[in-house]
Amino acid sequence: MENQTPGDVSQNTAPAQSDSTTLTQNTAQQTPIPSVSASSDPIYTAAPQPTQPEPVPQPTPTAQPIPVTENPGKTLGIAAFILAFFCSIVGLILGIVALRKSKKVGQSNGFALAAIIISIIFTS
Repeated sequence: MENQTPGDVSQNTAPAQSDSTTLTQNTAQQTPIPSVSASSDPIYTAAPQPTQPEPVPQPTPTAQPIPVTENPGKTLGIAAFILAFFCSIVGLILGIVALRKSKKVGQSNGFALAAIIISIIFTS
């Protein structure tokens, strides 16, 4: 190997260069690399906004009182009326509570009033 001439050295390097050139050409054929330049940037435009219909103004609700269908002290008044005959003190207390609940919503409660009167009579 030491007796090689300068021409022999060039022959050894020439095939190496041709092999690398062939390798580069094969790679270039397999995956082409696109050229990118500053002028080929895509141009983005704003997407058109969908139009929305204008909201329809809603009528304002009027302040109406909520109708009370049941007297909240009615059941308690009936219980007070029954207890006024058997245990007058408990009937009196329940009658007073039932009457106050009924008056709070603006209704009358005859059972509660009768329970109060009967309880006072039987307690005496």
